[in-house]
Amino acid sequence: PIHPDTLPSLARAWTLPASFAPQIANDYAPRTVLKDGVLYVYDHHGRRLVAANAKSGKVLWHSPVPARSGLAFSFTPFVSKDRIFVANDGYLHAFELKTGKHKWKVGTKGVAVNGLARSKHRLFLPWIKIKGGKSLPGVMVWAIDARRGRVNWSKKYPGNIAYLAGDSNGAYYVSDTGVVLGLTADRGEPRWQVRVKGRITTPPIFSGGKLYILSARKKAGWSGSGIYAVEAKTGKLLW
Repeated sequence: PIHPDTLPSLARAWTLPASFAPQIANDYAPRTVLKDGVLYVYDHHGRRLVAANAKSGKVLWHSPVPARSGLAFSFTPFVSKDRIFVANDGYLHAFELKTGKHKWKVGTKGVAVNGLARSKHRLFLPWIKIKGGKSLPGVMVWAIDARRGRVNWSKKYPGNIAYLAGDSNGAYYVSDTGVVLGLTADRGEPRWQVRVKGRITTPPIFSGGKLYILSARKKAGWSGSGIYAVEAKTGKLLW
Protein backbone atom coordinates (compact mmCIF):
# COMPACT_ATOMS: atom_id res chain seq x y z
CA PRO A 1 0.00 0.00 0.00
CA ILE A 2 1.13 3.53 -0.79
CA HIS A 3 0.80 6.21 1.87
CA PRO A 4 3.23 8.69 3.51
CA ASP A 5 4.60 6.13 5.99
CA THR A 6 5.52 3.58 3.29
CA LEU A 7 6.93 5.96 0.68
CA PRO A 8 10.54 5.79 2.02
CA SER A 9 10.49 1.99 1.72
CA LEU A 10 9.19 1.76 -1.84
CA ALA A 11 11.72 0.42 -4.34
CA ARG A 12 11.59 0.92 -8.08
CA ALA A 13 11.02 -2.42 -9.80
CA TRP A 14 11.48 -1.27 -13.40
CA THR A 15 11.48 1.81 -15.61
CA LEU A 16 9.90 2.35 -19.01
CA PRO A 17 10.68 5.59 -20.90
CA ALA A 18 7.11 6.76 -21.51
CA SER A 19 7.81 9.87 -23.59
CA PHE A 20 9.63 9.10 -26.82
CA ALA A 21 9.83 12.65 -28.19
CA PRO A 22 11.67 14.73 -25.57
CA GLN A 23 12.37 17.51 -28.08
CA ILE A 24 8.64 18.33 -28.13
CA ALA A 25 7.07 20.13 -25.16
CA ASN A 26 4.78 17.51 -23.66
CA ASP A 27 2.01 19.42 -21.87
CA TYR A 28 0.10 16.21 -21.17
CA ALA A 29 1.80 13.25 -19.57
CA PRO A 30 1.43 9.86 -21.26
CA ARG A 31 -1.81 8.15 -20.24
CA THR A 32 -2.02 4.57 -19.06
CA VAL A 33 -4.62 1.87 -18.52
CA LEU A 34 -4.13 -1.50 -16.79
CA LYS A 35 -5.90 -4.62 -18.05
CA ASP A 36 -5.22 -8.26 -17.07
CA GLY A 37 -1.66 -7.56 -15.92
CA VAL A 38 -0.72 -5.52 -19.01
CA LEU A 39 -0.02 -1.79 -18.85
CA TYR A 40 -0.98 0.13 -22.00
CA VAL A 41 0.84 3.46 -22.37
CA TYR A 42 -0.21 6.08 -24.92
CA ASP A 43 2.18 8.97 -25.55
CA HIS A 44 0.61 11.51 -27.91
CA HIS A 45 3.82 13.41 -28.61
CA GLY A 46 5.82 10.26 -29.19
CA ARG A 47 3.05 8.99 -31.46
CA ARG A 48 3.23 5.54 -29.92
CA LEU A 49 1.10 3.01 -28.05
CA VAL A 50 3.01 0.54 -25.89
CA ALA A 51 1.89 -2.65 -24.15
CA ALA A 52 4.14 -3.67 -21.26
CA ASN A 53 4.03 -6.45 -18.68
CA ALA A 54 3.03 -4.66 -15.48
CA LYS A 55 5.15 -6.93 -13.28
CA SER A 56 8.42 -6.88 -15.24
CA GLY A 57 8.13 -3.82 -17.50
CA LYS A 58 8.91 -5.96 -20.55
CA VAL A 59 7.49 -4.41 -23.73
CA LEU A 60 5.11 -6.91 -25.34
CA TRP A 61 4.40 -4.81 -28.42
CA HIS A 62 4.36 -1.22 -29.60
CA SER A 63 2.61 0.49 -32.50
CA PRO A 64 2.86 3.94 -34.09
CA VAL A 65 -0.15 6.23 -33.70
CA PRO A 66 -0.18 8.82 -36.53
CA ALA A 67 -1.68 12.28 -35.87
CA ARG A 68 -2.15 15.41 -37.93
CA SER A 69 -0.51 17.95 -35.62
CA GLY A 70 1.07 18.47 -32.20
CA LEU A 71 -2.20 19.48 -30.58
CA ALA A 72 -3.14 17.23 -27.68
CA PHE A 73 -5.50 16.81 -24.79
CA SER A 74 -5.19 14.20 -22.09
CA PHE A 75 -6.56 11.04 -23.70
CA THR A 76 -6.58 7.66 -21.99
CA PRO A 77 -6.55 4.45 -24.04
CA PHE A 78 -9.89 2.64 -24.02
CA VAL A 79 -9.92 -1.16 -23.74
CA SER A 80 -13.04 -3.01 -24.83
CA LYS A 81 -13.20 -6.75 -25.43
CA ASP A 82 -10.29 -7.73 -27.72
CA ARG A 83 -9.37 -4.22 -28.87
CA ILE A 84 -7.78 -1.03 -27.61
CA PHE A 85 -8.67 2.40 -28.97
CA VAL A 86 -6.82 5.74 -28.89
CA ALA A 87 -7.54 9.11 -30.49
CA ASN A 88 -5.71 12.37 -31.09
CA ASP A 89 -5.78 15.40 -33.37
CA GLY A 90 -7.09 13.86 -36.55
CA TYR A 91 -7.79 10.16 -35.99
CA LEU A 92 -9.41 7.46 -33.92
CA HIS A 93 -7.32 4.26 -34.06
CA ALA A 94 -8.25 0.67 -33.24
CA PHE A 95 -5.61 -1.95 -32.37
CA GLU A 96 -5.74 -5.63 -31.59
CA LEU A 97 -5.28 -5.95 -27.84
CA LYS A 98 -2.92 -8.95 -27.78
CA THR A 99 -0.72 -8.17 -30.78
CA GLY A 100 -0.95 -4.41 -31.37
CA LYS A 101 -2.02 -5.00 -34.97
CA HIS A 102 -3.68 -1.91 -36.43
CA LYS A 103 -7.29 -2.73 -37.35
CA TRP A 104 -8.68 0.56 -38.66
CA LYS A 105 -8.63 4.35 -38.29
CA VAL A 106 -11.29 7.03 -38.68
CA GLY A 107 -10.40 10.58 -39.65
CA THR A 108 -11.93 13.31 -37.48
CA LYS A 109 -12.16 17.06 -38.00
CA GLY A 110 -10.81 18.19 -34.65
CA VAL A 111 -9.03 17.22 -31.45
CA ALA A 112 -10.28 14.26 -29.39
CA VAL A 113 -10.87 15.02 -25.70
CA ASN A 114 -11.15 12.99 -22.51
CA GLY A 115 -11.53 9.44 -23.73
CA LEU A 116 -14.15 7.12 -25.18
CA ALA A 117 -17.29 5.31 -24.06
CA ARG A 118 -19.12 2.31 -25.48
CA SER A 119 -22.67 0.99 -25.76
CA LYS A 120 -22.88 -2.46 -27.35
CA HIS A 121 -21.05 -2.19 -30.71
CA ARG A 122 -20.90 1.64 -30.78
CA LEU A 123 -17.99 3.78 -29.61
CA PHE A 124 -18.69 7.37 -28.59
CA LEU A 125 -15.90 9.84 -29.38
CA PRO A 126 -16.02 13.48 -28.16
CA TRP A 127 -13.92 16.03 -30.05
CA ILE A 128 -13.65 19.81 -30.38
CA LYS A 129 -12.49 22.24 -33.04
CA ILE A 130 -9.50 24.53 -32.50
CA LYS A 131 -9.13 27.86 -34.31
CA GLY A 132 -6.45 30.45 -33.68
CA GLY A 133 -5.18 28.47 -30.72
CA LYS A 134 -8.58 28.55 -29.01
CA SER A 135 -11.31 25.95 -28.78
CA LEU A 136 -14.65 26.74 -30.40
CA PRO A 137 -17.87 26.33 -28.35
CA GLY A 138 -19.67 23.03 -28.62
CA VAL A 139 -18.52 19.42 -28.40
CA MET A 140 -19.02 17.03 -31.31
CA VAL A 141 -19.80 13.42 -30.48
CA TRP A 142 -19.43 10.67 -33.08
CA ALA A 143 -20.96 7.25 -32.66
CA ILE A 144 -18.67 4.82 -34.45
CA ASP A 145 -19.15 1.15 -35.26
CA ALA A 146 -16.35 -0.42 -33.20
CA ARG A 147 -16.17 -3.44 -35.50
CA ARG A 148 -15.64 -1.63 -38.80
CA GLY A 149 -14.71 1.96 -37.95
CA ARG A 150 -17.74 3.57 -39.59
CA VAL A 151 -19.45 6.70 -38.27
CA ASN A 152 -23.12 5.93 -37.45
CA TRP A 153 -24.14 9.41 -36.34
CA SER A 154 -22.75 12.82 -35.42
CA LYS A 155 -24.20 15.35 -32.95
CA LYS A 156 -23.13 18.65 -31.41
CA TYR A 157 -23.78 19.19 -27.70
CA PRO A 158 -23.31 22.16 -25.32
CA GLY A 159 -20.08 22.87 -23.48
CA ASN A 160 -16.40 23.42 -24.25
CA ILE A 161 -15.10 20.11 -22.90
CA ALA A 162 -17.06 16.95 -22.12
CA TYR A 163 -16.82 13.48 -20.60
CA LEU A 164 -18.69 10.36 -21.69
CA ALA A 165 -19.75 7.08 -20.12
CA GLY A 166 -21.76 4.26 -21.65
CA ASP A 167 -23.70 1.06 -21.00
CA SER A 168 -26.26 -1.11 -22.81
CA ASN A 169 -28.84 1.69 -22.59
CA GLY A 170 -26.76 4.29 -24.39
CA ALA A 171 -24.30 7.09 -23.61
CA TYR A 172 -24.11 9.65 -20.80
CA TYR A 173 -22.73 13.09 -21.61
CA VAL A 174 -21.30 15.41 -18.92
CA SER A 175 -20.15 18.86 -20.05
CA ASP A 176 -17.78 21.19 -18.25
CA THR A 177 -20.67 23.66 -17.85
CA GLY A 178 -22.74 21.19 -15.79
CA VAL A 179 -25.14 19.94 -18.48
CA VAL A 180 -25.71 16.18 -18.10
CA LEU A 181 -27.51 14.22 -20.84
CA GLY A 182 -28.67 10.65 -21.25
CA LEU A 183 -28.37 9.78 -24.96
CA THR A 184 -29.86 6.99 -27.06
CA ALA A 185 -27.21 4.76 -28.62
CA ASP A 186 -28.80 4.56 -32.06
CA ARG A 187 -29.31 8.28 -32.76
CA GLY A 188 -27.79 10.27 -29.91
CA GLU A 189 -31.13 11.84 -28.99
CA PRO A 190 -31.42 13.09 -25.38
CA ARG A 191 -33.57 10.78 -23.24
CA TRP A 192 -33.24 13.08 -20.26
CA GLN A 193 -31.35 16.18 -19.16
CA VAL A 194 -30.26 17.50 -15.78
CA ARG A 195 -28.00 20.36 -14.77
CA VAL A 196 -25.59 20.45 -11.85
CA LYS A 197 -24.09 23.58 -10.35
CA GLY A 198 -20.44 24.47 -10.81
CA ARG A 199 -17.76 23.63 -13.34
CA ILE A 200 -16.85 20.03 -14.19
CA THR A 201 -13.10 19.47 -14.64
CA THR A 202 -12.73 15.76 -13.81
CA PRO A 203 -14.33 12.64 -15.35
CA PRO A 204 -17.47 11.40 -13.62
CA ILE A 205 -17.46 7.97 -11.99
CA PHE A 206 -20.00 5.59 -13.52
CA SER A 207 -20.82 2.72 -11.18
CA GLY A 208 -23.88 0.68 -10.26
CA GLY A 209 -26.11 2.49 -12.74
CA LYS A 210 -25.26 5.88 -11.25
CA LEU A 211 -23.17 8.84 -12.36
CA TYR A 212 -21.13 10.49 -9.59
CA ILE A 213 -20.15 14.00 -10.68
CA LEU A 214 -17.67 16.27 -8.91
CA SER A 215 -18.06 20.00 -9.57
CA ALA A 216 -16.00 23.03 -8.53
CA ARG A 217 -17.96 25.98 -7.23
CA LYS A 218 -17.27 29.59 -6.30
CA LYS A 219 -19.70 31.71 -4.34
CA ALA A 220 -19.21 34.95 -2.43
CA GLY A 221 -15.45 34.57 -2.30
CA TRP A 222 -15.65 30.96 -1.16
CA SER A 223 -14.53 28.08 -3.37
CA GLY A 224 -15.17 24.40 -2.85
CA SER A 225 -16.61 21.35 -4.51
CA GLY A 226 -19.89 19.51 -4.69
CA ILE A 227 -20.70 15.87 -5.42
CA TYR A 228 -23.85 14.89 -7.31
CA ALA A 229 -25.35 11.43 -7.81
CA VAL A 230 -27.52 10.97 -10.92
CA GLU A 231 -29.50 7.84 -11.77
CA ALA A 232 -28.36 6.87 -15.28
CA LYS A 233 -31.60 5.22 -16.36
CA THR A 234 -33.93 8.13 -15.57
CA GLY A 235 -31.70 11.17 -15.03
CA LYS A 236 -33.10 11.62 -11.54
CA LEU A 237 -30.86 13.66 -9.24
CA LEU A 238 -30.56 11.37 -6.21
CA TRP A 239 -28.56 13.74 -4.03
